[in-house]
Amino acid sequence: MEISHTDIAELPEAITQLSNLTKLVLVSNKNIESFPLSICPLTHLQKLNLDFNRISNIPPEIGQLSHLRELSLCFNYGIATLPKELSQLQELQDLHLTDNKFKTFPEIVCTLKALKKLSICGSQFPRLPEAFLELEELEYFAMSSRVLEEFPEVITECSNLKTLFMHCCNLESVPESIGSLSNLKSLMLSHNKLTDIPEEVFSLPQLTYLGLKDNPMSERKGAMLEWKETWDI
Repeated sequence: MEISHTDIAELPEAITQLSNLTKLVLVSNKNIESFPLSICPLTHLQKLNLDFNRISNIPPEIGQLSHLRELSLCFNYGIATLPKELSQLQELQDLHLTDNKFKTFPEIVCTLKALKKLSICGSQFPRLPEAFLELEELEYFAMSSRVLEEFPEVITECSNLKTLFMHCCNLESVPESIGSLSNLKSLMLSHNKLTDIPEEVFSLPQLTYLGLKDNPMSERKGAMLEWKETWDI
């Protein structure tokens, strides 16, 4: 079911009668300023997209959606925290939080053991918590934060990671421990302050894409072009 690009401010109560609904898309509804509580009784929901609204808070009732597998809350520009009840979504595999107001990484996310895909770009947090390594199933991670203090070493312990996007993070270096990400296929490090990258990157056995645009590393560029002509540098 999709209700998008409308002027509605809230959902009709009748939506609670759709007890077998598995997918709900509510995108670009400029007057929706709060999370629709009428969604929460829809316990068969597996996919929920609330992108491009004006939601500023997520209520504890979201924990009722225990079969949710995909949740997207991008481009609401007002969400700064997540409730502890999010931890009840133990079937959640995809979570997208891009372009909100997170000034600290929402650590409750680290309790989502089935999570495979996480994006949280456009945030303002300086570091990732140690609990991040609890996301053992994570295969895709995308983040950007202009106030990030350094490349978070905890990421290099996510051994199942296949795609890593860390653009616009003011990174000045990448740790040698990135070589432990043996399943990594795509690495995006564009729009940072890198002057070099460690040799371990060139030894990643599965790597097929490396993005390094808009970094001050011209001396290294020629050698990398010779090594992998298809890389985006």
